Amino acid sequence: IPAAGAVEVTFNQPVNDLLFQPEFQFMVFPQPLSFGSLEISADGRSISAEVDLEEDQVYQLVVISRDTGLYSIQFSTGEEISASSVAGEIRLPAEVPGNAGFEPGQSYAVLLSGVDEDLALDEESEDLQENIVAGAPLNGPRFQFENVNPGTYRLAAFITLNLGPGGLLDLQAIHPEPVVVGEDQQVKVDLQVSLPEPLQVVSLTPQSGTVGVAGEVDLVIQFNKTALLDAEEVLI
Repeated sequence: IPAAGAVEVTFNQPVNDLLFQPEFQFMVFPQPLSFGSLEISADGRSISAEVDLEEDQVYQLVVISRDTGLYSIQFSTGEEISASSVAGEIRLPAEVPGNAGFEPGQSYAVLLSGVDEDLALDEESEDLQENIVAGAPLNGPRFQFENVNPGTYRLAAFITLNLGPGGLLDLQAIHPEPVVVGEDQQVKVDLQVSLPEPLQVVSLTPQSGTVGVAGEVDLVIQFNKTALLDAEEVLI
């Protein structure tokens, strides 16, 4: 496949409304050198984007929508495509109810390039996005990455569980050990997910019981992790 050109998906009928669906995603992993705007063909049946790609690299094109479900292919800008794969199962915490289901379009596993132990698991982080080599949407606990180039990777997952009417639980995890993929190797690896650490108060300023506090003073609450709180959630 040429390193510069367009990636295009053609459907059996017009799909002009797909781009406006909240579930719609059109992604290429790893991140291309450049990725143009999505365009729809004159007959409305094809969606494409101009891209610049690395030489001798395996890429994955993923398209997700409510109407079409998941569509994923691998292709290479080199003369060969790897036959190696990584597969396994997401192991949920024992505390999760047995009827909990993976929320479609909001749960996925990723392979990350490199072994940076300090890489933050933030879905919106540019550093994370730039390190994604392959993605596997999760409709259940099993995942599989095909045509993975030999190398060393990190395995991570971002999961939204449907617990029933009005109940969603967001979980994330990264495998503690690097995943090493050899030539023509089928690697099996499972990923254990834990419940998030509960938000707790570590310290208060002024401390409880303090006397002689000035009329104007900074009230400081320190938590054990980043606290995403709205103003109305803090009462004084």
